[in-house]
Amino acid sequence: MKYIYLFEDRQSRMNQLLPEIDNYPLLRHSIFQCPANKKLSDYIKENYSDAAAFLMHKSYQFGNDSFTIDLVKNEVVSTFNNPFVIFSGGLNNNIYEEKGIIMADINSGELYKNLPLFHDTYYQSQKINIPLLVYGKNYLKHILLGIQYTINTKLISYDKKAILDYDIKDEIHDEIREIIGTDFDSEIKENIRTIDEMLGNSYNNLTAETLLHKLQSIINRY
Repeated sequence: MKYIYLFEDRQSRMNQLLPEIDNYPLLRHSIFQCPANKKLSDYIKENYSDAAAFLMHKSYQFGNDSFTIDLVKNEVVSTFNNPFVIFSGGLNNNIYEEKGIIMADINSGELYKNLPLFHDTYYQSQKINIPLLVYGKNYLKHILLGIQYTINTKLISYDKKAILDYDIKDEIHDEIREIIGTDFDSEIKENIRTIDEMLGNSYNNLTAETLLHKLQSIINRY
C-alpha cells in the first residue's frame, strides 16, 4: 500500500484546517529531516519508497540551509516519478506537467478543503487525482473551461462561420493535449474525444461556431 505524504511544518495550521487527519489511513503527516551526513537521494529512497504523492508547504523548513523545495521536488520526481504538490496561502491554483508527471501549486485553504475527497478517492481507486485535489468535485468543469479559454483565444481573429483550416485545427488539438496531459482522469478524456474527432481531418467543414457550441454543450453537463 502506498501513501499520500503531507509535509506541513506548522502543526497548529494543520490541526486547525484538518483536525480529523487521523481518520484518513492513507494520509501521513511526515517530517522531512535529512541528516547532514546523508545524501538527499538516499534519504528519500529509504524513507518514502511507499509514497504515492507528496504534498509540501512552500515555506517548509528542512533544517538544512542547502535544501530548497525545488531541490527536494526534483529529487523526488527523478527518484519515484510521483506527483509533487506545493501549497501555500499565497499561491494561485495551477496544474502543470513536468517530465510526464502531473504537478500542481495550490492555495492552502483549497488543499485542506479538498484533501478528504482526494484521500477517499485514492483509497477507493488507488489512483492519484491531482485535478480533484486542486479543484475539488468540480475539477472536470475547471479543466473544460480552461480548454474553452484556449480555443477562444486561438479563434479570436476567426469569422465564427468560416471553415477552419488544417493548421489551426492542429494547433488547437496540440493545445488541448498539453492541458489534459497524459495522466488525467478517463472521464475528461472521454468528454474531449468528440472534440478530437471534430478536429480530425475527416471533419472537413468544421467552423469555429460549431466547435465552440459543441464544447459549451459538454461544459453544460457539469
